[in-house]
Amino acid sequence: MLPFEYSQNLSLWDEDGPLNGNDPLGSVTMDKEEQGMGPIAKIARSAIEGSAYYVIYRID
Repeated sequence: MLPFEYSQNLSLWDEDGPLNGNDPLGSVTMDKEEQGMGPIAKIARSAIEGSAYYVIYRID
């Protein structure tokens, strides 16, 4: 559980190892106003990597 008062940014990364660096796969922002809305789905995108992932979360 991640407690927060305003908003939190969740970033997805591809771990390539110590020699190659890590690649950003996208991110989403979770807002406090979404509390109690049930499951929320957002798309985390990275133009650099050409990736898109659904992130599903819930704020109780």
